[in-house]
Amino acid sequence: MNTTAIKSALSYPKAKRGDVVVIELTSSYTTAKFKTKRSTSYYLAKVTKTSQGRVVDYVKANGSTGIVDARHRVMCITDADKQAAVRDLFGTELGAMDFDNLDQVKAAIIDRIEALR
Repeated sequence: MNTTAIKSALSYPKAKRGDVVVIELTSSYTTAKFKTKRSTSYYLAKVTKTSQGRVVDYVKANGSTGIVDARHRVMCITDADKQAAVRDLFGTELGAMDFDNLDQVKAAIIDRIEALR
């Protein structure tokens, strides 16, 4: 395998400062009966700092800031039309809420795209 093929296989969508991305936050805890409980939440965030296209720092719509660590998974929106719709959604009340699953996030983005047409 040549180096070009390796680089393209390892490529990923790159985020830019000011982009709005979807962040998945996973957390877990252990109950008194030693059962592990896991939870996942999704929210929109604006990128404030990147390193080689990877998100380092972000700010949520409610003003809280965060640093991406091992508990986070960042999903970039690369299409320009969808990015414009998500930026518009980020400024609304819906953009400040946490979502329970990824389907809710997709539905909110698609609804905003349809509203802007």
